[in-house]
Amino acid sequence: MAKLSTLTARTAATVLDTDVMYLTDTGGSNDFKIPRAAFLQSSVEARTATADGLSTGLITAGTRHVQITSANSAHVVVLPAAQQGDVITMYVGSNGVRLETLASSNAKINDVDCDGANNATIPASRSIRVTLMETDNWILETFTDLGAVATLIIPA
Repeated sequence: MAKLSTLTARTAATVLDTDVMYLTDTGGSNDFKIPRAAFLQSSVEARTATADGLSTGLITAGTRHVQITSANSAHVVVLPAAQQGDVITMYVGSNGVRLETLASSNAKINDVDCDGANNATIPASRSIRVTLMETDNWILETFTDLGAVATLIIPA
C-alpha cells in the first residue's frame, strides 16, 4: 500500500468525474478515489422551512450557507448527515424557524438530542453557525444582525 507522502493529485484533462478527486502513488500503479464531499463543501442554497422539516426543509449535505425562509416560527429545517468538522452558516428571515437533526439519528444540537421532540428555536432575522464537532453533536452559535454574539440557544 502506498504511503500518504508518496501520493500526488492526478489532474488529467480526461477525468470527467467531478464528484471525486483522484490520487495516484508516485509509482503510478495505484489510483485512489476520494469522494468530493470528503474534502470540499458545496456552496449556497435556499431552504423553505416546512411544518415537518421534510422536502424543502432538508439542508443538503455539503452545503456551506443556507438562506432560510419560513411562513411561521413553528416551521422546521433539518440539518444534514454530515462529516465531523463541517460548518454551515445560515440566515433566518423574518419569521424565525426551528432547527432539528435527521429523524432517528440521535444527533444533538448543543448537546441536546434534536431528532424528535426537541429542537432549537431560532429567532427571526438571526445569523447562525453550526459546526459538527463530534460525529453526532452540532455546536450552534447565534449572532445579531450587527454580528454580535447573541444569547445561547438551548434546544428544548
